[in-house]
Formats: sequence, structure tokens, C-alpha cells
Amino acid sequence: TDGTIYSVAALSASLDLAESYPTKDNTLSSGEIVMLDVANPMFVSRGIQGSSMSVMGIVSTNPGFWLGGFNDDMYKNDKKLPIALSGRVPTKVNNEGGVIEIGDKIALSSTAGVGKKATSTDYTVGTALESMNNEQGTIEVFVNLDNPVKSKDVVALESRVLALELNLANTALTISTSTD
Repeated sequence: TDGTIYSVAALSASLDLAESYPTKDNTLSSGEIVMLDVANPMFVSRGIQGSSMSVMGIVSTNPGFWLGGFNDDMYKNDKKLPIALSGRVPTKVNNEGGVIEIGDKIALSSTAGVGKKATSTDYTVGTALESMNNEQGTIEVFVNLDNPVKSKDVVALESRVLALELNLANTALTISTSTD
């Protein structure tokens, strides 16, 4: 029955938080990176590099906490998957972006659903908790969706451009008010 649960602490032997999402792709499996399904609102599909759809997470193997879905009656005939939103989860990767080291950001590779070492312009799905120097494999990844990785130089350059834009705007404002 429906009710309220009160707790001071909870313990789980598994290590990720997942939410249930329906999919039309019955071949999706644990460890694959998924995105919103452009053809089916509220559904997920295998992640495809270069897609305009947002990466949602990674199909969990065994979630520590699996949050229920939404409107289960409406999607009762569809496959539902636990999509890891945070925490540690085994993730399929390849060496397309180079050798993966601990701490590297992971992004979608050109192989649908499979991750790679991220470049500075990739949207990332998480951080590698293990190294991998094979052609392909599965590693533990801490899920933390993020915008493109930016080097310190890019961040510094963006800050300088913003300062110049503000200075230019202030100069234009001063010129505008002094001619009135």
C-alpha cells in the first residue's frame, strides 16, 4: 500500500541510484549509455554520438536504489530499464579517444551506446574509476553528466572575453550618456 517511509540512514550493497525509463529497444543492455528517444517522448534509446538529444545516463547492472517509473499503467507493455543517474556503474567503453586513465571523463564514442575517453568538446556521462588500455571493455564509471570538458586555458580565455565585453558595454553606455 502507499505510505510514507521515515529513515535516518539506509544501506545498500550496490552503488548507484537509478530511475526506471521505458524503451522501445529490446536489445539495450547493462553498461550502455542512453539518450532521450527522439521518436518516443519519455523513452530512452541507445546513445548516438553527435545526436541533438541529451545523454540521460547509463543502463545500470544492479542499482542500489531503483526509483519507480512514471505512469506504469501507460507503459505496461514496454521494456523498462534502470538508468543510473548517479553513483558507480559498469560502463562499456572503447579506446577510440585513447587509453582511459582513472579520472578521465567519459563521453559517447562513434559506437552507439559505448563510451570513450572524452575530448575537450564532448558532453560527458561520467568519470572513469578504472583504467582501460584494451581495444574495448567494461570499466566502473561514476555517473555525473556534464557539459563539454574545458581546459584551464579555455576557461581563462572565456573570462577575458567576458571582461572585454563588459568593458565595451560600459564604454558604449558612457559614450551614450555623455552625448545626451
